[in-house]
Amino acid sequence: MKERSGIQLWDWMAFIYDRFYQNFPPYLRLHQEIFKNLPTSSLEGGYLLDAGCGTGLLTVELARRGYPVVGVDRSSVMLRQARGKKDGEKLGRLFFLEKDLNVNACQELEKFFFRESC
Repeated sequence: MKERSGIQLWDWMAFIYDRFYQNFPPYLRLHQEIFKNLPTSSLEGGYLLDAGCGTGLLTVELARRGYPVVGVDRSSVMLRQARGKKDGEKLGRLFFLEKDLNVNACQELEKFFFRESC
C-alpha cells in the first residue's frame, strides 16, 4: 500500500509540478549546471537517462538541445504531461517509459543503454 500511495502523491503533484518548478531557483540552477557539464558533441549512439523525469521539464529541454533522451517515471499522470510537451515538436530521439526504477526495468532500458543483454 505504501508504494501505491507514493504513486498517488506524484499523480496529484503533476497538476502543480510545472508551475512550481519552472520558476524554482534551485531547480533552474540545477538545469543550468547540467547543461554546462554535458558534452557538446555526439553521445556516440547513446542516450541520456532522465530517471524520475516527472513532467519532462528537463527531458524535453535536453531533446530540444539535440540530445537523445529517455525519460523514465512511474507516474502515468506525470508522463502524460511530459508526452504532451513532446507533441507537435520534432523530437525524434525523445522517448518516455512508464517504469518504476526500483523494480527491474532493465529489459526496456537495455535497447537504449546496454550493448549486451541485462
